[in-house]
Amino acid sequence: SIPDVVRSMRWGWLPVGPLITQRFDARSKVAGIGSPLLVVHGTKDSLIKPELGRALFEAASGPKRFVLVDGGTHHNTNAIGQDLYRDAIGQLFGLR
Repeated sequence: SIPDVVRSMRWGWLPVGPLITQRFDARSKVAGIGSPLLVVHGTKDSLIKPELGRALFEAASGPKRFVLVDGGTHHNTNAIGQDLYRDAIGQLFGLR
C-alpha cells in the first residue's frame, strides 16, 4: 500500500497519513487474485523495499513465486534478472 511505502522511507516517521488519499492496499486484495503470481524485487530497490514485496507475496495464495534479484534497483531489476524471471515463470506454469 502507499502508506506502507511512505512508512518504509527514511522520513516515514512524519505524520503524513492524513494527506494520502489513495491507499492502493494490494495486500488485502492479493489473496483473491486466483491466478499464478510472480513478485519480483531487487535487493537495492530504495523506492519499494523488498520487505514490502515479500509481505505481498506472503499474503497471496498459490501458485506463487518470489524472485529477489541481487543488485537490482527499482529501475534495472527487469534487465538484470531475466534468467530468474524465465525460471520463475516456467515453474509457475509448469514449463520446466
